[in-house]
Amino acid sequence: WFSPNWKGFTAVVAYSADPATASEADIGSTVRKGSAWNIAPQYNAKNWGIGYSYWKAKNDGGPTQPAGVGNPFDERRGDRFNGHYQWGGFRLGFVYDKSKFKNNVTGLQTSKRDAWSIPARYDWGKNSIFAHYTEADDDKSFVHPTTGLIGDTGAKMFAVGYAYSMSKRTKVAVSYAKINNDSGASYQLFTNSGSLGSGANTVTASQDPSNFALTITHNF
Repeated sequence: WFSPNWKGFTAVVAYSADPATASEADIGSTVRKGSAWNIAPQYNAKNWGIGYSYWKAKNDGGPTQPAGVGNPFDERRGDRFNGHYQWGGFRLGFVYDKSKFKNNVTGLQTSKRDAWSIPARYDWGKNSIFAHYTEADDDKSFVHPTTGLIGDTGAKMFAVGYAYSMSKRTKVAVSYAKINNDSGASYQLFTNSGSLGSGANTVTASQDPSNFALTITHNF
């Protein structure tokens, strides 16, 4: 559900009966039935804005859990806060994210991580410069396989770019991004994941991926 705009205030509310698996467990099934909620209010004024996003989900649980969707008994929660302020053509933002997994069978927390990001942008004429710096803290529930200690799972990322609007519908841009992973971290760039990347781009622990991009965008 997308709300109307009430003097700058908007909200998105979404529900899923099965957020990750291919099919929902039948009514008579003994497999735990999944569900997910996302509630995201936002307020935007003339030159500033604030917002919050709440996410809570659990998958259908059972011995045939599909690969890649985590423990079938995990319950996932994410809380994200955002804000921005704009001075003329300069815009500065802030994002803070807190995520955690909990095993519903044992009651134990299996993962907990905080992350934050500061994006910035400056526009003048047909030109735009943009950048961001992001940090992900250590997973407070992860035990390092070598040291046996909790830690070394954080990462830092920065990106910078320039865009030029050739017309109202065509834009060219150049950008560079890099992630520095701790010894137990394997964060990767968005273009390395899913259908956008190849198997050769898979990042393993402690590797530091980077990306240089030249793009042309035309809106039809």
